[in-house]
Amino acid sequence: MLYSKLYPKSSYISSYRKDSSFYYKNTLLVGNYLYGDIHYISLLKFCDLKDLNKDIEIVNASLNLYLADECNSSIEELRRLFVLFKIDENFNLEDTTWNNSPRLSSLNLSKKDFSYDSKANIISFNITPLIEELSENNSYAYGLALMCRPGINSTLFKFYSSNSNNQPFIWVNYEKCNNQNIQTAEIIFKEREFNVKSLENDFCSPNIDISNFNTGTYFIKNKSSNNIKAYLQVSPNGIDFTDDVIEVEINANDTAALALAKFLKYSRIRFVNSSPNPNSNICVWFQGQTFDYHIR
Repeated sequence: MLYSKLYPKSSYISSYRKDSSFYYKNTLLVGNYLYGDIHYISLLKFCDLKDLNKDIEIVNASLNLYLADECNSSIEELRRLFVLFKIDENFNLEDTTWNNSPRLSSLNLSKKDFSYDSKANIISFNITPLIEELSENNSYAYGLALMCRPGINSTLFKFYSSNSNNQPFIWVNYEKCNNQNIQTAEIIFKEREFNVKSLENDFCSPNIDISNFNTGTYFIKNKSSNNIKAYLQVSPNGIDFTDDVIEVEINANDTAALALAKFLKYSRIRFVNSSPNPNSNICVWFQGQTFDYHIR
């Protein structure tokens, strides 16, 4: 059996701040607040589901999100709270607010389609029928929306977003339909994007697990008003980092690219802003290629 682990980008919208985007946040909010008068909905945008439309048979698929806080609710309570919707139209995640949110349709999940792993603090939704439909019909869905059921009062959950080290992911187990016992490989191109803002002189972008990549390059745009030095770093454990290449100074409103030379498990970019009043605003793209080997 083969598998793919896909990372949707994420944000959330709020009826309290209807014109605001929360794309840059490290966490997602889901639930109802202040006696149910304020609503928070998390949005997850697909970016690489097209990789699945290649003569495969879906075995199962799940959406998985890490809770940011300790969960004191029972599995029965959690099953009663959450509802998952499919996003039916294209949308720009960075600019999406409550007032311009995309059109949704229910996935009609049952309670058995929800599970909670208390050890890993992960909630999971079985989305096998949706992924099967997308794969078999070469159709497309733009993402998923997670919210609490109407009528649930003062219940707010916090999840890690795609800007964090514990980003949401979709796990798909599948098999190739045509079994000719020939080993083949296909190149899969994946990317991540971060907006990094800081008032500190020394700060870092979120860690990226690069253990499954064969090549990788960071593209950095300095949207700050002063120059910034960037250091590409790698780590075997996500804690102890060392510089991978020499420093690069990026002028204000300029760009730079840093390619990985050493491949450990994690990488990140360390930034140094020497201004006495630093106010850094940086956009970071990571783009990498990996090979998916399988037997046909």
